[in-house]
Amino acid sequence: MVEWTPITTDTLSVLGYKLYADTGHMDSFHLIFDGSQQISTTSFSFTKSANNNIPLDPELFYRFKVIGVNYNGAGVESAISLL
Repeated sequence: MVEWTPITTDTLSVLGYKLYADTGHMDSFHLIFDGSQQISTTSFSFTKSANNNIPLDPELFYRFKVIGVNYNGAGVESAISLL
């Protein structure tokens, strides 16, 4: 489960979040969850289907980043987190 803290200090209301991950091989990020219109969603269950159907390997560290979305579009991406 990947969880993030909602943005509360932004001048524009956040409408939702986009979550990105790599495949556990320090490669490029890909969108795994588009919650652009789901403000109350602040977690996502990272599964094989969310990882381009690549089985999750408990020996790997997966990188994640989240981006808040408001009326103007995507904001600044978060720092990268490992899971």
